Amino acid sequence: MRFHRQDLPQGCLKSGRIIRRASGWYLCLFIDAHPQDIPHVADGQIGMDPGFSHLLTFSTGAKVPHPHELRQTAHRMA
Repeated sequence: MRFHRQDLPQGCLKSGRIIRRASGWYLCLFIDAHPQDIPHVADGQIGMDPGFSHLLTFSTGAKVPHPHELRQTAHRMA
């Protein structure tokens, strides 16, 4: 049997179940563990996320609105 070993978080093992999917068999474990903080490693870099209500949203919280050129042009042409 092949398997991929992963590090398990420290905590109390609550339950588990075996799941069959098209890609194979999986063991799903439910562990009662305390959440760990994600370390900050950006070194001055920022992330950006394209969206629907804003053109871009940066990880710093700044938002760039959509220019809506089509609406402005249609209003001007009408």
